[in-house]
Parts: sequence; structure tokens; C-alpha cells
Amino acid sequence: MQKIKKLYYKNKAALVIPIAVLFLFFSQIAASQNNKQSVPDEVIAALNKGDNGRLSARLDNRVSLTIDTQTGTYSAADAKKILSDFFAKNSVENFKIIHQGGSEQSCFVIGNIKTANGSFRVYLLMRGKILVIQQIIIGKEQKEN
Repeated sequence: MQKIKKLYYKNKAALVIPIAVLFLFFSQIAASQNNKQSVPDEVIAALNKGDNGRLSARLDNRVSLTIDTQTGTYSAADAKKILSDFFAKNSVENFKIIHQGGSEQSCFVIGNIKTANGSFRVYLLMRGKILVIQQIIIGKEQKEN
């Protein structure tokens, strides 16, 4: 009887340890999923309305900006002027999200802005503990034949 008890307790311990390890592993995966950033609703709303003021309020000190063929790294003030010019020339009807994702320190959104002058593909990247826009790429959508 003593041998059976020892064998029972020995096997029980052998089973508890792997279950505990699996539990810790999956709880860490679940916790890391919850730490992902996403593009703030106010930024999506600004893109949806072509609201340069609300969009520019989230610009980093330096922003990588591409609009069609104009590319560069600009100060927040210069990027605001360039975006203002774009939105003045292209009255936004809506913004449709195609894809978005994120990690602990960054997030991005890819979407289409529909304007009176056609559709534009948009890629926007935000980084930091307090998310700021570091990159915007806006390119004219090519019509499919």
C-alpha cells in the first residue's frame, strides 16, 4: 500500500508541474495580446472628415510624410501645412479602414480616403507610450482595368 501511495503522489506531482507551466505560458500570451496599441478613434475620425487640425494635433516633432510624389521628413508645423493643402484640394467624403494592427509601442492603419477628386490609399504609423504620428503615406489609388 505504501508503494502505491508513493507512486500516486509522484505521478500527481509530475502532472501538476506541466499543467502549471502551460497555464503560465497561455496567461502570458493572453496578457501580451491585451497590451497591443491601436490607432485612437480621434485619429480615425480626423481621417474620416479630413480634419487637419485634429490630425495635426497628434503629429510627432518630426514626421515622415509622403503625398503622391512629395516625400520628406518634416517638422510638425511643415507637415501640418502640407496636410492642410492636401485636404483643401481633396474634400474628404469618408475613410474606410482596410487593415490595422499594433504592438506595445506602436500601431498602424491602412485605409482608403474617398474624395471628390478620387480615392487615396493611406498608411499611418504611430509610436510611443503616448501615441504620436511618425509616418503618413498618401497615394492616389490606381484604377483597375
